[in-house]
Amino acid sequence: MREVVSDDERSKEEWFCTFLELPNDIPSHDTFGDVFARLDPEEFQRCFMEWNQGVAELMPGEVVAIDGKTGITVQPRYFISRLDFSTEQLLASVLAHWSIENSLHWSPDVTFREDHSLVRQDHGPQNLATLRNISRNMLKRETSLKVGIQGKRLQAGWREDYLPKVLLS
Repeated sequence: MREVVSDDERSKEEWFCTFLELPNDIPSHDTFGDVFARLDPEEFQRCFMEWNQGVAELMPGEVVAIDGKTGITVQPRYFISRLDFSTEQLLASVLAHWSIENSLHWSPDVTFREDHSLVRQDHGPQNLATLRNISRNMLKRETSLKVGIQGKRLQAGWREDYLPKVLLS
């Protein structure tokens, strides 16, 4: 059974029509899943990067980053271990672990709800992971909005004036 087009997708129809012909209406979530499942992952990544560069060349204006303040919270952490580590070695080990955990698992899941993806066929999961990684990197580089990556992703979906800033970052 195929999904119907959601109200969220329908709300962007006018914007999509500024650069796409949609003779058969807006594609459903399932249609995108079918397409991503069939694309060669390496070719998809190459084409996506080329498209992104083309967008940057076609979009007028310049994105100006606005500096802001970053808050830092310090909380004590206690560890029990049999290892003979110095405090500095233990700190480096813990930071390295959580850096990897955040970048590879937690951030993609929180930002893009990766664990809830129903795309599981053929090349679909790999292509969508590539798309999420590129998108997450764009969102990280865009600095005019002082919110987290998930907030930036939502704003890029809601605000047509913000999406170009992300694509050009």
